[in-house]
Amino acid sequence: MFVPAFHNANLQPQHGEPEIRKLCIGPIKIVENHFGVPLRRMDLLETPKNFPSPELRYTICDLSLVWHLYGGCDFQPTEKKSVRVKGETSTATSSPIRSSGASTSISFSKSSPSEVLFNTTKPKPNLARTDWQERGGPGRDHNVLMEFQFNKVRFRHEVYPENEPVASRQVFLVQSLEARDRLASSAINKFMYLHSSESQPKQAHANMVVVKAVNLRPDVSLPYQQECCLKVSLQPLRFNIDQDSLLFLCSYFNDLATVTPSQSSEDISSIPQAPVMLVNCPASPTKVVTEELPLVPEMENDDSKGSQTIFFRTLLFSPDVPIRIDYQGKRVDMSHGPLAGILMGLAQLNCSEVTLKRISYRYGLLGVDKLLSHMMNEWLTDIKKNQLPSVLGGVGPMHSIMQLFQGIRDLVLLPMEQYQRDGRIVRGLQRGAHSFTSSTAIAALELTNRLVNAVQITAETAYDMLSPGPSMRQRRMLYGTDRMRRRDRHAPPADIREGVSNAIMLVQEGLGDTARNFVAVASAEHEEKGVYGAVGGVLRQIPPTVMTPVIIASEATASVLGGIKSQLAPDARREAQDKWRKGEK
Repeated sequence: MFVPAFHNANLQPQHGEPEIRKLCIGPIKIVENHFGVPLRRMDLLETPKNFPSPELRYTICDLSLVWHLYGGCDFQPTEKKSVRVKGETSTATSSPIRSSGASTSISFSKSSPSEVLFNTTKPKPNLARTDWQERGGPGRDHNVLMEFQFNKVRFRHEVYPENEPVASRQVFLVQSLEARDRLASSAINKFMYLHSSESQPKQAHANMVVVKAVNLRPDVSLPYQQECCLKVSLQPLRFNIDQDSLLFLCSYFNDLATVTPSQSSEDISSIPQAPVMLVNCPASPTKVVTEELPLVPEMENDDSKGSQTIFFRTLLFSPDVPIRIDYQGKRVDMSHGPLAGILMGLAQLNCSEVTLKRISYRYGLLGVDKLLSHMMNEWLTDIKKNQLPSVLGGVGPMHSIMQLFQGIRDLVLLPMEQYQRDGRIVRGLQRGAHSFTSSTAIAALELTNRLVNAVQITAETAYDMLSPGPSMRQRRMLYGTDRMRRRDRHAPPADIREGVSNAIMLVQEGLGDTARNFVAVASAEHEEKGVYGAVGGVLRQIPPTVMTPVIIASEATASVLGGIKSQLAPDARREAQDKWRKGEK
C-alpha cells in the first residue's frame, strides 16, 4: 500500500517544525519487500534476458594498461616514433603500424616550431636507471611525455545467429581513466581525471566510460545489412591543461589524422596468418577438438557482405557531463595563427565549467564522421547559447569575484526562500550566513593569494634583472638547502598550523641563504682583489638583496593563506594535490 504524504506548505507549521499530513484513514500498513531486493550487483556485460543465445562471445575482463606518448623520434630523423603500451603487471612494446617506413607517433623536424617549444634547460634523465622498454631509441625525448592510464577495462562482443533480428552486441567499460602530464616544462600532475567533491561525491562502483552498441537486422533475409543503436555515458571530468601539453597532444593527433589510407595499409599476403582455432565441447568436458581452417580469401568490395559504412539508427548520450577546466597559458606563439596564438598564450582559466548536454537522436546517421560531427555541433551550439557565462567565469580572477557576489546573494535570498517555503526565518538566516561566510572567505583568500603571487613574481623578475648570477629559480635548485629543494611550491598546507610552520621555515631559510650568499661573494672577491674587491662585491649584492625580503614575505604570506584555505575548503586542497606535482627531491 502506497501512502502519498507531503509537507503542507500553505499552513503555518506548529512549533516551527515541518509536518506531514496523512491522506489515508486508519493506520498505515507497511508492506515488507514491496520492491524486489537485488541479489547481487548488476553486471553490464551480461546478455539481457530478452536477447537470444549468442553463437560467439569474446570477453576481456579487468585489463589495466598505461599508454606512453613520447616526443622526438626513436630511429631515423625521417621516421616517426612508435607508441609504447605498458600494462600494470607486465610491460610490452606495441608494434607500430608501418606505413612507408613511418609509425603512428609524431616526430619534430628542424623547421617545426614544436621542437623549439619543448626545449628545456632541465638535464636529461639518467638512462642508466630507466627501463629498457622506456629508453627507446637515441632520438627519444624523455622530457616530453604524456601518460594515459586505463584501469579495469572490460569489453564483450557477442554474435547472434543469422535468423535473429539482433546481429551483434558490444559493451565497452572503463572504471577509471586518467591522463598524466609528464612534460619537463610543465608543473601539472593530472591532465584529466574524474571530478568529484563533497557536493558531487564519487560513485563507488560506477564506470567512468560506458559504451553500448547493439547491431540490428531490419530484414532478417539480408543478414549483412545492419543498423546500430549506440549509447554512451561518461562521468564528470576535470581538466588541468598546460599550454605545452595541449600543443603536444594537438600536434600528435593531427599527425596521426593526416596519415593517408594508402600509407596505413599493407599487403595482406605479406602478413603471416595465424590458424583459426575452433573449440568444440562434446559430452565429455575433457575432450577438446582443434581444427585448423584454411585462410579466408580477401573479401570483395560488396555492399551485401557488410563492407558498407555503419548506419547508426539511434544515438543516446546520457546523462549530462559537467566538465571543469583549468588552463595555464605561458607564451604567445603566432605559428598557430594570430588570434589562436594570443588566446593560448594569454588565457588563464580557473574553474571554468562546461556541460556536455544529453543527446537523444533517433533519425539516423550514416558513418562515424557524421556521428561525431553531430555530437560536436550539438555541444558547441549549446555552449555558445547557454554556457558562455560559466565559461567566462573562470577567466583570471572572475571565479573569485563571482564567488564573492554569490555569498552576498545567498545572504539576502536564502532567508527569503526559506520563509516562503516553510516560514522558518531563523533557519534561512543560518543558511545565508553560512553560505556568505564560506563563499566570501574563500573568494577573499583566492584574490589575496593572487595579489601576493603577483608581488612575488614581480620581485623575482626584478631580482633576476639586478642580479648578475643565475635566476631565483635556479638559485633555489643549486644553492638552496635540501629542505627547500624538497618542498613543493604548489602543494598547499594541510591547515593553518602547517601554513604558519612553513612560513617560519621560509623566513629562516631565506635569511640564511642571503647571509651565506653575502659571505660567499665577499670571500671570492677578497681572494682575487683584496679588501677593495670584497667591499665592491658586497655593494654589488645590495640592489638584488633589497628584493629578497619581498620575495620571502610573499612566499610566507602565500603559505599562511594556503593553510587557511585548506582548513576552510578541504576540496580545494585535494584538487591542488591532484593538479600539481610533488616536489622533486
